[in-house]
Amino acid sequence: MRTPRWMALALVASPMLACSESNDPVATESDVDLVADVALIAAEAATADLEILSNLVGDGPAATPGAGDALGGGVTSERNRSITFLDESGAEMDGYDALLTASIIRTSNLTRSIEGARITATQESSRETTVSGLLGEETVRTFDGAGSESTSRAVVTGDDSTRTYAFDGAFRILSVVRAVDRAAQPWPLSGSIEREVTVTRTGTATGDGTRTHATVLTFDGTQFATLVVDGESFVVDLSQPRGSRDSTRRGTRGGR
Repeated sequence: MRTPRWMALALVASPMLACSESNDPVATESDVDLVADVALIAAEAATADLEILSNLVGDGPAATPGAGDALGGGVTSERNRSITFLDESGAEMDGYDALLTASIIRTSNLTRSIEGARITATQESSRETTVSGLLGEETVRTFDGAGSESTSRAVVTGDDSTRTYAFDGAFRILSVVRAVDRAAQPWPLSGSIEREVTVTRTGTATGDGTRTHATVLTFDGTQFATLVVDGESFVVDLSQPRGSRDSTRRGTRGGR
């Protein structure tokens, strides 16, 4: 069975919860690098953001009601969204017009869950995104937005104890500029995505704990974006698949 992408993120990120936190015992050499895994989470989430932005402009329905979907394997999903098209004066339009629409506002909410014999997990997210610069024959578009996201995962171990991991965060999309011609320019030209990721764990061998990390991903028109996590720099290869550990590595662009 194919693992849903959101669940794959939780599975990839969960090893980092064995690491030492600010109120935990001293980390051992076998602990996974916490900051590096937070960088992976931020890179994965930003790639998902870019996919959403890519599909934001169009003449789709003005509103889509929430719908529950049984995806098999104990996985269910429910989402709803609304799309508002605005003209140059800020007045609402009935639909998208390639020349007259000046901006689009899209709001969405998503809930997913998985129920298994030993693993349960949930994901919730909400966001509002605005794309501007659409009036006339545009060559670039600018995206801004904000939202929140939460993922939790509980695992029942062989001795019937339960380990719980939770990832909560808020994010802002700040003036991310993308070319209309993605074949000629596939990478964001400028702008940034800020995230605050809070990791909470209970029932683990090294004890309970919570830590919050600040991340900033900055674009410059190349496939390599710069990610800063708690002051430490990483290079993010935007051409890599979502969740790939090859997508992030320490160092500045000059160190590639």
